[in-house]
Amino acid sequence: MNRLKTASVRLRQIHYQFGKFGYHGDKMNSKYAGKAYTETTVHKYHRNLIGIEHPTRDGKPHTNTVVFIGGLGDGITTVPYVKPLADALDKSGWGVVELLTTSSFGGWGTGSLARDAEEVEKAVEYLTSKLEAGGLPNKQKIVLLGHSTGCQDIMYYLTKGRERAKIDGAILQAGVSDRDATVINIGEAKWKETLAEAQKLVDEGKGETVLSGEFQKIMHNTPISAQRFVALNAPRGDDDFFSVDLPDADLEQSFGQVKVPLLFLMSGSDAFVDPKEDKQKIVDRYASFVQGGNWSKLSGVIDGASHNVGRDSKEGAVDEVVAKVEGFVKTI
Repeated sequence: MNRLKTASVRLRQIHYQFGKFGYHGDKMNSKYAGKAYTETTVHKYHRNLIGIEHPTRDGKPHTNTVVFIGGLGDGITTVPYVKPLADALDKSGWGVVELLTTSSFGGWGTGSLARDAEEVEKAVEYLTSKLEAGGLPNKQKIVLLGHSTGCQDIMYYLTKGRERAKIDGAILQAGVSDRDATVINIGEAKWKETLAEAQKLVDEGKGETVLSGEFQKIMHNTPISAQRFVALNAPRGDDDFFSVDLPDADLEQSFGQVKVPLLFLMSGSDAFVDPKEDKQKIVDRYASFVQGGNWSKLSGVIDGASHNVGRDSKEGAVDEVVAKVEGFVKTI
């Protein structure tokens, strides 16, 4: 009953934020199918996964689109700056689509960046090649915008494994290290202890084992597998793109392999970064590895911004993020 009530509240919140909905995806043999585009479009891009396209002032979809990918625990409407960003980008001829993936909300605990990247690619392919079949124009330009672990998703998409569906740019907002954050949260000794326990299960071929409540408490009260715990917390684990102690060779294999325009925005008051760290120095270090003029000069530290640029941020932080993203997409 509580789950039903929570779902009902979430639906009301989504409706309040987005207004009316139009459905676009599988053909629906129903008088309630709706028009191809109303104030907001729900795109069914892969199986039961959807993307929510924010409304435009004139009711017509933009062919240039920013695709937003949230972090651990995020889903539709959970990151507060996305709505004002969509409103601002609409004036610049860009739309915004928020993705729901299998890892959204609590699904990340048994997921992986590889799965996320596959689903993001399905969304990119859908938006760029399959909309016309339903009466909407295909998207011409796609920029991926990641928040928190959404940044790891994008780095994995761009630099790991095979070449994936083409995108035109990438934005990393609050790309920080889960490993560093865990050490800040529980201390180095406890981090080593829990990591060793999870690693032992992985080495024994039991990586899919869901860990005990102690581990779940460490990882945002979310059920988590041994394999994902290791990926997030081990040095050079699958998720380890932004730890401050990574050697140059690792950054060469990540930032050095980015072949599209890249905007990096770090929150000045991010609780998941050690306050002793020089954030601008971190940003400058990443910049030194990006080649071909792809590093955006708009990159930098957003003064007073919290991790998700929420209400606990300094006044003006959201406006600065929006302005930088808007400025960046104008160069694409």
